[in-house]
Amino acid sequence: MVEFILCEGVIRKTKIVMECLHRFCGECIEKAIRLCKNECPVCREHFPGGCTLGDDRHYDHLISIIHPDVAQYEDESLQRQIEELERKHKVKATAVSFARRRRTIRNACKDEKGNEKNEVMNDKNAGKESSSDAQKTESEPNKDGESATLHADGTADENVPEK
Repeated sequence: MVEFILCEGVIRKTKIVMECLHRFCGECIEKAIRLCKNECPVCREHFPGGCTLGDDRHYDHLISIIHPDVAQYEDESLQRQIEELERKHKVKATAVSFARRRRTIRNACKDEKGNEKNEVMNDKNAGKESSSDAQKTESEPNKDGESATLHADGTADENVPEK
C-alpha cells in the first residue's frame, strides 16, 4: 500500500526531500514543512536553511501502475474502513449486551440464593418459636377495657370485661 502518513491517502504528485530521501504528496509536504518549521515529518531531521524538494516522476509512474484509478481506490478504501468501524461497533455493542445480561443473571442468582437462605433461616426460627411458644398466651386489654387471650397459633379468646 502506498499511502502517505499525513493525509492517509495515495501519494499524489510525489515530492522527495533531498536531504533525507523521504517521499510525500506534493501539497502535504509543503504544508508540513511550513507547520513543522523546516523538519521532515517522518525522521524529524531539521533543515536550517530550508529543505530541498524534488519531483519524483518515477514514483508517480509506479503508483499509477499499482492504482490506475486513484479516486476509485480511495473510495473503496474509505468504504472498507467504514465497514470495519461498523463491524467493530457491532461487536462491542454485542459484548456489552452479553456482559449486561450476565450481570443481570448473576444478580438474580445471588438474590435467589439470599431469599432461599432467608427462607431456611425463617423456617428454622419458626420451628424454634412454635415449639417453645405453643404454650404461651398473652392477655392484653383492648380499648373497651376488655381483655383477650392471644394464643401462639393466632387464635384469641375474649375474656369478661374488667371493672
